Amino acid sequence: MAELTILELGESVVQALTGVQRTLARSADEAGRYLMDEVELDVPVRLRIGPDGQVLVSPSEGDEPAHQLTRIRLKLRPAEQDEAVGLPPPTGTDRPLTVLPDLAQTVIQRLNGLHIFTIGDFLRVTSSVRGYEMMVQVNMDFDLDKTIDQAKLVASPEMPYMLAEDLLEHGINSRLDFAKLTPEQLKTAVSDRLIEIMSMDEIVRIQAVIRQQPDVIFAGVGKRPTKTNHDKPAGKTSNT
Repeated sequence: MAELTILELGESVVQALTGVQRTLARSADEAGRYLMDEVELDVPVRLRIGPDGQVLVSPSEGDEPAHQLTRIRLKLRPAEQDEAVGLPPPTGTDRPLTVLPDLAQTVIQRLNGLHIFTIGDFLRVTSSVRGYEMMVQVNMDFDLDKTIDQAKLVASPEMPYMLAEDLLEHGINSRLDFAKLTPEQLKTAVSDRLIEIMSMDEIVRIQAVIRQQPDVIFAGVGKRPTKTNHDKPAGKTSNT
């Protein structure tokens, strides 16, 4: 039985229920449209920790003793009107591994075999000691630390992923590299294509925000935001 990460299991359930909802929506008749109400799933699975530290599950085939199984219970219901929200905007963590320039297709295929498909998957696995050591041991023929830096750049919450990917194309491989750029260097570190979408002023503003982040400050490149008088707590004044 194929193994899945819990995230993949959740995605599979959502895709299946989305298909059911679409089928019901197409089945409207004189009485109106059919809607899915609450759905409750109770899935018995075998659970183990993979060599990279990820939790892997495989659905039970029904012949295992109950004490050897873990039960995953999911209860889903349509959002109420006041709870309904739009889809969250895509982020760099959702981007595929193909945006990392140093990863060959054969390496990406091997990572996919380890249930690592996105920038977020890659960073989650390599952030643990077990996952990092596994990557070192399997010797996938790429610079792991450099690729982690590239992935962190793409995943930066302070910048659109299209800016990060454009920087990678111009040899800027980390948040630290981006923070170090002088105004003159910054002008040549992004493409004309990107400037049609984002202004240089906006890119400079993003760079200033990156320079104030703890990881960049710790590396000695950035600096903490300067407090103004408005930021200082009010104190007692002495009467002299």
